[in-house]
Amino acid sequence: MLLPMMFGMIEKLLMKQMDLLQSDPLKPTALAEAAALNPLKTRPTYLISTSPAGSLPSAATQPAGNANPFGAPAKGALTQGYTATHNGLDIGIVTGTPVHSTMDGKVTFAGWSPIGYGNLVIVQNGDYQTYYAHLSKIPVVVGEAVQAGSTIGLSGSTGNSTGPHLHYEIRVKGKNIDPTRFTLGKTI
Repeated sequence: MLLPMMFGMIEKLLMKQMDLLQSDPLKPTALAEAAALNPLKTRPTYLISTSPAGSLPSAATQPAGNANPFGAPAKGALTQGYTATHNGLDIGIVTGTPVHSTMDGKVTFAGWSPIGYGNLVIVQNGDYQTYYAHLSKIPVVVGEAVQAGSTIGLSGSTGNSTGPHLHYEIRVKGKNIDPTRFTLGKTI
């Protein structure tokens, strides 16, 4: 009973952070107000945006013909970055938020992962694979060709998840790489 209530409170705080940052992400007070709401208080929160002028490029707004991962798969707050023990980025978003492919490619996996990812979609193009985990719904099937920016799932909290978010990974030749520079255009 306590755990669902706690997740609900964290989700509300994340939504408030996103609202504050989206109002004017370049305004210093918006960032400070959003940081003050950070329930973890251990690291700054970074907004992952998908379209406002001056923001970083996103998968949803990029041109087709993208063979490499580029941009963010969803708009939200970066709640956990890439580390030696965490192979991707966690983006805090409300369950049911559309998740976009960050590159053109073919769906090589779409379904339940028994190793903690929950509902998972993997898109491959050449040496690159992108992983989209903890999805609530999967509207694509294995073998389907997808374009950068197309919806490949809806966010959720399936598998080993502590609340609604998207776990996003990039692999090259099967090895995890830090997706930060592809997603945010910088390292954190």
